[in-house]
Amino acid sequence: MYDIYKLFPYICFDDAFRALVRDVREARKVSEYNRSASDNIDIKKLLLEIIENNAHEGDYTGNLYVLLYENIAYNDAKNALLEILKQRF
Repeated sequence: MYDIYKLFPYICFDDAFRALVRDVREARKVSEYNRSASDNIDIKKLLLEIIENNAHEGDYTGNLYVLLYENIAYNDAKNALLEILKQRF
């Protein structure tokens, strides 16, 4: 989430970005470790579930926070995901 937060201001949600998302999902779906890339997963729904359930909060605040280059609060990182959900990609 930290990486997404840091990258978000530079993302242009255009046709090139949508093509990149498709290409990455296609490349990742062959791996059993990337189930979220499979065709039957609605990525926006999955992101919303992650946000609503604060699924990564414990890991972010407990383990990752000390590794961050910049102290970005969990809620700030989570808000970047919310903004991404508002985009059409």
